[in-house]
Amino acid sequence: MKALSDEKREQFAARRSAWTLSQFLHGEQGALLCCGQLVEAVPDMDGKLYAATQVVDEARHVEVFHRYITRLDQVYSIEPSLHAVLNAILEADLWQMKCVGMQVITESLAMGTFKSMKENTRDDLLRKVVELTAQDEARHVSYGLIYMKEELPRMSDPDRERVEDFALSAIRLLTTGGGGGADSSGGGILSSREAVYTEVGIDYDEAMREIGEKANDPEFADSGPRMFEDHVVPQLQRVGLVTDRVAPGYRELGFEV
Repeated sequence: MKALSDEKREQFAARRSAWTLSQFLHGEQGALLCCGQLVEAVPDMDGKLYAATQVVDEARHVEVFHRYITRLDQVYSIEPSLHAVLNAILEADLWQMKCVGMQVITESLAMGTFKSMKENTRDDLLRKVVELTAQDEARHVSYGLIYMKEELPRMSDPDRERVEDFALSAIRLLTTGGGGGADSSGGGILSSREAVYTEVGIDYDEAMREIGEKANDPEFADSGPRMFEDHVVPQLQRVGLVTDRVAPGYRELGFEV
């Protein structure tokens, strides 16, 4: 990075931001499709009506993120791990899996990330966009928490255990990019992250090595946002999905549960 010209630095910053926001765009597109499924799948009218309002929210998010990204650079392809999780949510045969995967896991992750972006960006427009989007996401998460707290105790033990396993698989995919789960293949989609680096003259492998070294530094890791520790896993605990049966799997991933 130090060897880059000011112009290349600006190009890299714009492309990296566009890549990051592209992942949010794909996530919002997945949420739009999932909520459309929930309108049909949830058994009660109140749940259907709320899911319908979220469809409108997600459509608005898709439009605003697409417009903002194209001002920066281009829309980049979805990362394989995110693609795998979204596919698993959309293909799940239990609507409770869909609700946990989207409202509790994906929306919690988005809400936390948007809050962090709001605090760190110097772009007033982006700050306003993520602030308003985070407000919507907080409402979506609350819906998932309230709904699942009531629904999970009513499920049969085998189905409830399937939801527990589904949640752990989604967390594993999102934090490690694989290691089993509902679908770790990513549908054969190649990561677009490398192009963000190589097109401005940065050695991708070297950059990933340096990022990995920093990530393994406890002091550096503690100084940054902890999205899964602070926003996602606690929500799964609140609805009772981190049981004694699956807790070892979370601990293997480094979570204190």
